[in-house]
Amino acid sequence: IRDRAMALASASTWMRLFFVAAAVAFLVMASLSGAMVQPRTPLGWELEHFLAYFAVTVIVSLALSRPWAVGGALAVLGGVLEVLQFFTPDRVPNIIAALCSAAGALAGALLMGLFMRGRNRRLLGSPDGSSPNQS
Repeated sequence: IRDRAMALASASTWMRLFFVAAAVAFLVMASLSGAMVQPRTPLGWELEHFLAYFAVTVIVSLALSRPWAVGGALAVLGGVLEVLQFFTPDRVPNIIAALCSAAGALAGALLMGLFMRGRNRRLLGSPDGSSPNQS
């Protein structure tokens, strides 16, 4: 039984790492691909940046359970990817895009931080030590 539990834990870890890598790869590909193959919606690039980083932050936070570290790292990644666009043939860095990306990452971290805090309170009981079902 112990070997089976360890195998399941290992598979779970690999699955989480796969989702983290896939989400980050999506951001890198979308940021550094040519302008003609870049995914676009009618929402406008500012909202696209915000929503992409928000969604990736939520996904990676669910996998790693560290929303503030994830949000901070993705906010920095957004800035780094904007700078790297200087080296692409048909893209230019944009400070507004970097700020929209960072705002999305930090908003996702805030949402997940509050969600995880509430979930932990329900699991552990209220802060004063009483059961969450007591009045």
